[in-house]
Amino acid sequence: MVSPTKISFRELVETPHPSSATVNVSLINTSSRIHGVKTQDFFGPPIPSHPHKWLAVPILSFLIRHSATNKTLLFDLGIRKDWEKLSPGVVSQIRAENWTISVPQDVATVLTQSGVDVKSIDTIVLSHAHFDHIGNPSTFPKSTSLLVGPGFKKNLLPGYPSNLSSTILDADYANRKITEMDFDFNRDFNRDFNLNRDGDSDESTGKVIQLGRFAALDFFGDGSFYLLSAPGHAVGHLCGLARVTSSGSEDSGGEKRKKNEFVLMAGDAFHHVAELRPSPEVSLPVSLQATYLRNTNRDKNENGQGDRDGDGEERGRTKPFYTPLLSHGNWHLNALQAEQTVTKLQEADAVDEILVIAAHDETVLGVVDEFPREMAGFGKKGWKEMVRWRFLEDFKGDDTTG
Repeated sequence: MVSPTKISFRELVETPHPSSATVNVSLINTSSRIHGVKTQDFFGPPIPSHPHKWLAVPILSFLIRHSATNKTLLFDLGIRKDWEKLSPGVVSQIRAENWTISVPQDVATVLTQSGVDVKSIDTIVLSHAHFDHIGNPSTFPKSTSLLVGPGFKKNLLPGYPSNLSSTILDADYANRKITEMDFDFNRDFNRDFNLNRDGDSDESTGKVIQLGRFAALDFFGDGSFYLLSAPGHAVGHLCGLARVTSSGSEDSGGEKRKKNEFVLMAGDAFHHVAELRPSPEVSLPVSLQATYLRNTNRDKNENGQGDRDGDGEERGRTKPFYTPLLSHGNWHLNALQAEQTVTKLQEADAVDEILVIAAHDETVLGVVDEFPREMAGFGKKGWKEMVRWRFLEDFKGDDTTG
């Protein structure tokens, strides 16, 4: 049994990597939005002083460009424009939830309008296979491969209509290379799956390591982009971690940067930032406590899920307002694992040089530069500080409409 290399998130930002490689990352607002999402289907408990019952959520994606290999990835695709053509089971569930789906344009169109040829996309990484992330792969050429998490093929293939119960479509995946991740610490992923197309001889390339408390794959082998195993919300859920700024590089003013900076693409590891913050490492500032800490009693829970850990007094101070819930809609595969994944993410979120962004994070809009602009140097721009407590705006009044 091979002992994995272990690196903390703080070590990751403070320790120069043998390679100074970065990836160019752009945040894509896919234009998709879901209105009328019941919070009780995803997180809880309901808190009387925080009557946040509905969500109208954006859907975010990321463009990742690796100049050293001239490879381009997409992390998630949002919702397909013709969402009514999803598998009948998914369409029925959307309508049963009474959600309103808005898709002005798909990701392929967003890219094309800004001069990015979809033929240049080498790989689409799907954080998981829910309809608001898989988009429409058929809008990309067959040369664009798909990278998916563990269990995808067993649980989702074949698609509909070959498998009438599948939530994905045969037509979207036919004649397309699909590579399924395996986070076995004994496996050299690039060797076994031929991901390392350029033949890099570095022995560490493609090896699975332990990053924080996540099993992680150094995708390009140079420390510029990692895939993290983040189970709980869905089969094979993945997160991405991209180094957008390297230590020793110069900023626009000619000043040497002292630390690496990373963007962590959290997918659906959480659906509201109040599931991530506050945390033991990122406590709610005293200046905000009088306004936002009123009633944090977790015993009065209409979902039947009580205070799991008896931490009502700390909830909202050093622990998040919300935790993932297993609801009637089965939107979380395993709520306990989902909560454990969030706890792991809190360790990354506590590092100033790591910007954590989930797929439905409204708080980054209007602060973080969007595609076609890039995310390098976010620390000097102050983005993390600006968005850290922005989610508290949701708790200022009654939000009863989606």
